[in-house]
Amino acid sequence: MADKDAAFDDAVEERVINEEYKIWKKNTPFLYDLVMTHALEWPSLTAQWLPDVTRPEGKDYSVHRLVLGTHTSDEQNHLVIASVQLPNDDAQFDASHYDSEKGGKGLVNKTSVGHQKEGYGLSWNPNLSGCLLSASDDHVNNMIYNEHFY
Repeated sequence: MADKDAAFDDAVEERVINEEYKIWKKNTPFLYDLVMTHALEWPSLTAQWLPDVTRPEGKDYSVHRLVLGTHTSDEQNHLVIASVQLPNDDAQFDASHYDSEKGGKGLVNKTSVGHQKEGYGLSWNPNLSGCLLSASDDHVNNMIYNEHFY
C-alpha cells in the first residue's frame, strides 16, 4: 500500500511541476527579452561562461561557450563544454524559425571531463587560455588544461 501511495505522490508532484513549468513558459515574454531552453540529461548546479566569443561574419548571432557541472544520482559526473548562439543586439529575432518545444539554436555538447561526485565549483583562468579549475564532493580539485577549450 505504501508503494502505491508513494507512486501516486510522485505522479502528483510531477504533474504540479509540469503545470508550473507551462505557466512560467507562458509568461516568459513578460519577464525576459530572450529565453532559450535546452533539456539536459542531468541538472547542473554549476555554470561558468567562458571568456571567448565568436562573431561569424555575415551572421546575426554570436557564439558563446559555457561549462556546466552535472549533478547525477550515483553516476559519473562531468563537466560539459557547451556553446550557444545568441542573437546580436541589432538582430531581428523571429521566433517562428524555431520550434518552441525542441530543436532550434541552443546548447551543443562539445566535450566533457569526469568527476566521481557532484561538482560545485568552476573557475576559468582569464590569464591562461584553456585553463579551468573544478572542484567536487570527491575532494578533488582538477586543473584542466585543454587547447580545445579555445
